[in-house]
Amino acid sequence: MAWEPMNDVLQFVDADGDPCSGYVLKAYEAGTTTNKSMATDSGGGGLQASITLNAEGKPEVSGNEVIPYIDSIHKWALFTNQTDADANSNPYAGFYDNVPITSVSTVASNFSTPTTYAGTARSMTSADIGYYIQCTNTAAVVITIDSSAGFTAGDEVVWYYPVGTGTVTLTFATSGGMTLQDNRTVTPGKTAGIKYLGNDTFSYTGP
Repeated sequence: MAWEPMNDVLQFVDADGDPCSGYVLKAYEAGTTTNKSMATDSGGGGLQASITLNAEGKPEVSGNEVIPYIDSIHKWALFTNQTDADANSNPYAGFYDNVPITSVSTVASNFSTPTTYAGTARSMTSADIGYYIQCTNTAAVVITIDSSAGFTAGDEVVWYYPVGTGTVTLTFATSGGMTLQDNRTVTPGKTAGIKYLGNDTFSYTGP
């Protein structure tokens, strides 16, 4: 099976917005506490039993920032220290179980013919599930995740900001107690998948 980014995990911050320096990322076989190795490249190389975050809260191995890759459905968690990670106890975030691997390009190709959104501020709702939505406004666009009503774990919405739309960006915001595990800017020509994981938590897959 192909190796895909772990929901494109690139950086973690704590509840105060500070980088999770020294925290430990660990993956497991789905539904178990059996360790599952993460790769540090898309070819499955540089396997790691766990990965420690650097001062910026980014995964780092041997002094190099890396993107963790994984090859099948899995469970994962983030721990504040290696001792807890080794004991599989007291996770700071997680455990997130039965997490599928899906590249954004694959998701987009499986979704409906792209629909468009011409505005600049929109709430993402269950009516968007399964759609591949192009944002066409030349001004900055903000998508707010403010409810999980109508979502079932695994439901996904793919957002696309086409090249030529403008020089501004597409960003995501949350309210209403919703959590987005990663939250980064989508620049022109890039695609982002927002997937519901359950418990008012959404994941981000993209650049």
